[in-house]
Amino acid sequence: FRRRGLQSLTLLGSVDFRELISLRVLSLSHNLLSDIGPLASLPALQELNVNHNRITDLSPAFRCEALEVMLASSNCVSSVTGVELNSLHQLSLFANHIADLDALILGLSSLPNLRSLDVGGNPCMDEPSRRYGLIRALPSLVELDGDPLRSVDRDLAEEFFSTASELGFQERPRTAQQRPSTAPPVSAAAVPLFGRAQPAPASAPSADQKFGPG
Repeated sequence: FRRRGLQSLTLLGSVDFRELISLRVLSLSHNLLSDIGPLASLPALQELNVNHNRITDLSPAFRCEALEVMLASSNCVSSVTGVELNSLHQLSLFANHIADLDALILGLSSLPNLRSLDVGGNPCMDEPSRRYGLIRALPSLVELDGDPLRSVDRDLAEEFFSTASELGFQERPRTAQQRPSTAPPVSAAAVPLFGRAQPAPASAPSADQKFGPG
């Protein structure tokens, strides 16, 4: 169903999903789709390609519990909230409208077998530090934006956060490594990935400090 100029999956004569209940691989790329609601009725689907459409909501695909590969680059997706696919190992979200890195990491953290991720070209990845945040928050990744992740990449991410901490910045909770349950909570920062630590308020001067010895 690639390059057919499809604008809807529900119009008569487009796609009859009643005949595709056992479908495992589906490509709908390079169409004009904005809604993929009918895909929720494909329980056996393992690979989905919806690259180059106008999709804003991927949640119908999140109901395909057997899904292993989802390619959704060059769309209008702004969130992956609600994605819980235990078998998904490859996800492409390149060139969408995702702006909230914390929300993205929260969503992706519910994908235990995710190994390959493409998120370049999104507003949330407009700074190099964001890449380090993803690498650190998603230790199961082996490929990011088409590049294999090596031990040196993880070392650089750790060094980046360590250096920033030494300079007085506090790491945002979503990019931090998992903390013990007994650890005190980490305050959210006011700027991407880090917030400058505030100095402790100075104690009030004593009378001698104000006026000098008598």
